[in-house]
Amino acid sequence: MCTEDSALDAVQSLLDGSLKNTSERHTNVLLVFGAPNSGKSSFALNALLCGLRANWKNTQDSKYDEAVQLLLKHAIRTDFAIAAAQNRATAARMSNYVISNLGVSYQSRPVGTLSAFAFSLISARNKLFGIPSPKLLNGAEQDAILREIVRMHVNHVLQGDSGDCKICSLFNDYFSGEYSKSLQDGDYKSHDSWIYVISQLQNSDNLMDSFDSTDYRNAHNAHNAYNAYNAQNTQDLPINSAFIHQLRDMLARLDEMGIVSESAELQILNSLNFQSHLQSGSSSDLLATLQADLQSSSIANRLRVQWNLAFALRSQYADCVRKKYPNAFRLDSSKLLANGVQILNEIFKSLYDDNTEESSVACDYSADSSKDFSKELFALKCSLPRLLVVDDFHDVTLAGLAFLESLSSLGVRIVLTANPDESVQSFRGSYPDYVVEAAQHGIMQAAVLKICDYRIDGVAESYNDSNDSNDYVDSSNTSDLLKQNSRSIPLSLFSSRVSLSIPSLMPTPTPIARRAWKMANIQGAFPIEKIESNSQETENSSVSGDLYRTAREEMDCVIWQIKRAHLDHKIPWKNMAVIAHDNATVRAFGERLRKDGVPVRYSSVTRALREEPFIKALFALIELAQFSQNSVDNLAKDVSLGTRTISSIARFVKSRIKTIMDSPLIDSDNYNCADLSAVEALMRSIVSLSDMVTSKENSPLSVLIRQWDLLQNQLLNKTDSKNDGLDANFNFDNRIFDSNPNPNSTRFSVDSCYLLIIKALIDSCAIDKSMDCDDFSVDSCDSDLLDKSPADKSPANQTQSDQTTEIFSVLQKMRPNSVHLRTLMRVFKITSKLSKILKQDLAKIQNSETNEASYILGQAWNLCNCAKKWQIQALKNNDEGRLANDRLDAAMRLFEYANSFNYIDSRADYYESSVAGDYSAAAPTITQFIDQVRQMEIEADSLASVAPAPDSVTLTTPSGSVGSRW
Repeated sequence: MCTEDSALDAVQSLLDGSLKNTSERHTNVLLVFGAPNSGKSSFALNALLCGLRANWKNTQDSKYDEAVQLLLKHAIRTDFAIAAAQNRATAARMSNYVISNLGVSYQSRPVGTLSAFAFSLISARNKLFGIPSPKLLNGAEQDAILREIVRMHVNHVLQGDSGDCKICSLFNDYFSGEYSKSLQDGDYKSHDSWIYVISQLQNSDNLMDSFDSTDYRNAHNAHNAYNAYNAQNTQDLPINSAFIHQLRDMLARLDEMGIVSESAELQILNSLNFQSHLQSGSSSDLLATLQADLQSSSIANRLRVQWNLAFALRSQYADCVRKKYPNAFRLDSSKLLANGVQILNEIFKSLYDDNTEESSVACDYSADSSKDFSKELFALKCSLPRLLVVDDFHDVTLAGLAFLESLSSLGVRIVLTANPDESVQSFRGSYPDYVVEAAQHGIMQAAVLKICDYRIDGVAESYNDSNDSNDYVDSSNTSDLLKQNSRSIPLSLFSSRVSLSIPSLMPTPTPIARRAWKMANIQGAFPIEKIESNSQETENSSVSGDLYRTAREEMDCVIWQIKRAHLDHKIPWKNMAVIAHDNATVRAFGERLRKDGVPVRYSSVTRALREEPFIKALFALIELAQFSQNSVDNLAKDVSLGTRTISSIARFVKSRIKTIMDSPLIDSDNYNCADLSAVEALMRSIVSLSDMVTSKENSPLSVLIRQWDLLQNQLLNKTDSKNDGLDANFNFDNRIFDSNPNPNSTRFSVDSCYLLIIKALIDSCAIDKSMDCDDFSVDSCDSDLLDKSPADKSPANQTQSDQTTEIFSVLQKMRPNSVHLRTLMRVFKITSKLSKILKQDLAKIQNSETNEASYILGQAWNLCNCAKKWQIQALKNNDEGRLANDRLDAAMRLFEYANSFNYIDSRADYYESSVAGDYSAAAPTITQFIDQVRQMEIEADSLASVAPAPDSVTLTTPSGSVGSRW
């Protein structure tokens, strides 16, 4: 324990270079322990202020002056002192306090995160070495690349090319135990059966084409689905989302553990070779017995397969990133610290290792490998801060620990505050007990200091007051609420019991009660003793607990207590918080509190963009408009070649129309969503009546039948004549695509109605004037469709527009006031208008700097005309308003992602390829964007910034509550 004066003396000794550790050796690292709420963050802020106000002396020599000029030339800023917190929200609040305390600061963000510091270091290195600036891969881009890799190996198996692929062999070994449990003899070959684990149909929403067929709906097992996929394009195989998520997390954990080099990978694999260790005789008898047991079992082999597969996939992932972004420096956020360690090690070798050859960093990224980069590396060393303060050091990963050790080796003074018991990031790769031991006895050899109730004038209060999201306001009514609970105990006693009950994972001779970060051992805390009820002080600092039989009972009771505390005891909503174990529980409480009228603050982004109904409808609308760009002759050619069938075309059109009508994107009067089945009932009635129509009639139905006869003759006119370029031995059998034995049946059916609709869209796109209206109005266009009655005219007087809308005229006569039919006609008119826009403007967009994805999305969104309606609905504090607000939030995320969708990188690729005469690398298209979004599985990738309610209950997780106070 130390006093305030001794704490400040330790910081000053660190700045002066006279700080010594327990071994009486000089050190440049100060490790500060403290019990919970003892002022560690306040101490960190004060240490940063001391560093910012210190009189740092610069080295006066020509080499240093040259390095400074080099930094100025590349606009690289140098900071004397910076601090790092564990999340951006805490860092922002601490920065606000530091800037307000200094009065004037040339640093816009004196407090950041370790990852942000590593990013700035990588940026500085890239500027000095002439490398493109770094840009992080977002979760969706990582997800898409991993899916491409896994799909490639699945295709290897389906195409019979997996024999020479090492990764396919590892996949087979890794999943052998999974698929062998459900195999039946003779069902299929064992060497390709592992694809059944990672190729599933549960997530078929992200597929492009006709998975609405009877074959898919009635598929009872993976074997049937596999046969269907074998018959189709193998590029459309769905990949199990859970496996992709686990793979992405695994690669992140490898980076955070610091396993990034080939030597580190080899060390891991060698450690699993227990047989060589046993033969060397270097282990004890107990360890040898344990290793022999592992070797005799399948555990060791299983671990080797897992690690080999992980390293192989990561290597291929890195290759794919380099190939996909050849003219950019892209990396995962989890790799920032690992890359920072590599850069710092290069600086150390260049400055202190005389035997070091040219920089490997320069060799990897510079075009001129013969250049000497020693000046650049020295300039990079001069750009490092003189003092680095790290708050909550216990939550750093192994890569973060290596980063700090490398900084320490280069002379950076470091102040660390820690309490291993307070760690909330161990589930993401932090090892609190190990890192504090490594800081004391490892490379850093830190001096240790303990603080107790550290406070300086205004720091703690001002810092907490600057927390805009959780302003703490003491309420005298809180004690009245707590006094009602006879089971409450003093908070200090409860905290001490918890603190003294947490053991250390690392062995230490220090008794648990005497460890520097533990709370004081008050009476009844350790060992735990019963406290008489009359001796309890039920004050504001008290705690009580309850046990519940079910989760439903727990939620009911907690919500009841929250509402009673506000209504009866006038406790503000912002002074209350619910901290739950996981995000699913947080969302469950949030939805229930919202329903009960309680304002809450939490992230309501619960599903990926691809799962939003209106976004799926927006994509379906665009795809339908793109499909209507085809001519009937092109469709007929596809049918003759066997790439499409009449039935598959109809299914495509139906699936897109159904997706649009099932969403709130198209206004359906007083209905939230229209029902396509109601329209299909009318279509089936037309089919039933079609057999009774004679060829000589001139009724609307007979006209419709004649239109179908004409269309099917156009689609099948090339089927009878074989293509001269095809071998006569080739027979195209499309029956596997559909349960219908004749997918090109000419009999009038419900599919015929959908084909007539797409024919009407194709014709409307080809007609420039009959259906073009600049002042586009859905209602007016609906009336245009319904007012026309081609059956009342002679065939000579019927225009092409009249003929194309006959299907709607017949349906409307059968059910004049059908809301569902009017919605279908709105879909038709919006799609027709969008198709014309694509036809007129798409070529111009592709040849200009306009972002195609953003432009087409904007056109489709504006045609739907739903933004204003949703904005008005979002103002209401009810379920409808909250749903509208969530939809608008999702729309904002979608458009922000479209604006940034690989645009800069693709433009760079396009420019360089065009200079070389290769125009194949164009800017990303709307189709590529839709494919990308349909592969996005990461719910947390919200790009929207939503302002929370100022007075609301906070719902969060333990990791999200760090730095907050209620």
